[in-house]
Amino acid sequence: MRQRTRFWMTAVVVVATLSGTAVVAVGPTVAGANAGAASRSVVTGHHHVQAASARPHSGVGSGYDLAGSDGGVFAFPTGGAQVGGFFGSLPQLGVDVADVVGITPTDGGGGYDLVGSDGGVFAFPVERSSGFYGSLPGLGINVHDIVGIVPTNNSTGYDLVGADGGVFSFPVGQTSGFFGSLAQEGVSADNIVGMAMTADDKGYWLLGADGTVHTFGDARFHGGNYQTCAGGVGHYSCWWIWPSTNFVGMAPSSDGKGYWLVLSGGQVMHIGDAPGLSLTSGTLPPDVVSIVPTDDGNGYWLVGSDGGIASFGDAPYLGSLPDLHVGVDNVVGAVPTAWAIP
Repeated sequence: MRQRTRFWMTAVVVVATLSGTAVVAVGPTVAGANAGAASRSVVTGHHHVQAASARPHSGVGSGYDLAGSDGGVFAFPTGGAQVGGFFGSLPQLGVDVADVVGITPTDGGGGYDLVGSDGGVFAFPVERSSGFYGSLPGLGINVHDIVGIVPTNNSTGYDLVGADGGVFSFPVGQTSGFFGSLAQEGVSADNIVGMAMTADDKGYWLLGADGTVHTFGDARFHGGNYQTCAGGVGHYSCWWIWPSTNFVGMAPSSDGKGYWLVLSGGQVMHIGDAPGLSLTSGTLPPDVVSIVPTDDGNGYWLVGSDGGIASFGDAPYLGSLPDLHVGVDNVVGAVPTAWAIP
């Protein structure tokens, strides 16, 4: 079972300038597929996991978008009009927030959704509403603990996950994206940091900050921090080996028979058939917030809160915010993109 490939062709991008450096969309950018209908989001920390994929393909190149807690979006690679990946941002719209917690790609020609800790969703590009399927504020639901968003049903919807393991599926009434929650199973939690969908959209994994992995639907359990460090016997955590770090994200292997778990210090556990990979380009960020896999399962990017990027395996390195001397500390996640080769 192969992980599906999301393929993004992007339009001409306006190039902004910051500190004399040409950058595509400098600063966090948030987009609302209906900025009026979508609601504001609030950020609770760097607790994100991105499992969606859009990878290199014949005739295109691969890039990535970084999202900040203010809804700013930074698109890489930087350069000319053929560079893809930027579809707008919240600062560009004059929307002032500090609570965006995740970004996920949308289909239909390219775009992305940003989600806030209150479950508000902003879809981009603004003029196309196909990426917006609803929000928690729109339903009158008051929460402030949403930590991630993932696409569902071949990107015709999305799931939001809370720190308590609650899962909200959109659009409302389309139940095929919901396969259970921790609360539904009577499990009490307050440390969920991310979510990853299975390749067929019929299940998902939830990850706790302690490295605990929860499975729903057809997602298979291959082990977590406890099982891996204790050889599957007893609950002896080896998390202490990496002081002052928490698990911040996970990404499934291409066939779903394994996954990577990443800590804020940049350490990565490869479990099941997920391969152990070496750093090939970039510098390991001091505060990792997300992991993004390549489609073939032979690489991934680690993303730092400073916009730093570390490439592993066959993941191409296309630049970072530190490379551009852009100083931020609020990047919360990333998604892969594709762009036309002139």
